[in-house]
Amino acid sequence: MGRTISFGDLERMSRAFGAWIQAGPRERRRVAVMMPNCLQYPVCVFGILRAGCVVVNVNPLYTPRELEYQLKDSGAEAIVVLENFAHVLQRVIARTSVKHVVVAALGDLARGESVVVNSSCGT
Repeated sequence: MGRTISFGDLERMSRAFGAWIQAGPRERRRVAVMMPNCLQYPVCVFGILRAGCVVVNVNPLYTPRELEYQLKDSGAEAIVVLENFAHVLQRVIARTSVKHVVVAALGDLARGESVVVNSSCGT
C-alpha cells in the first residue's frame, strides 16, 4: 500500500505494544500472531518478544481445524489477528485456551487512508 515505517517507528510502536502486554494478565506468556506480511506484523512480533513472551506464528490461511489444533498445541492464551481472518478464529476460540484477542485492521498503519482501507476490507 506504499507505506513504510522507520526503524525508530518500529522501536516506538513495538515498545508500546510490549508494555501493554506486560501490563496485562500473567497468562499472556504465549501470544499467537495470525496475520500476513503487513506493517503490523513486525510491530506485534517485536513487542511480544520485548515483553518476554513467546511468539506463536499462525498461518492466516489456516482452516478452522488447523487453527484450533495449533492454538491448543501451543497453549497460546492471547492472539493478535488481522480482522480479515477473525471469522476463522471466531469458529474455534471457545474450544481453545485463548482468553485475550487483539484485532488489527490492515489500514491501522496507513497514512490517512485507514477509513477507506478498513471499511473496504470486510470479512
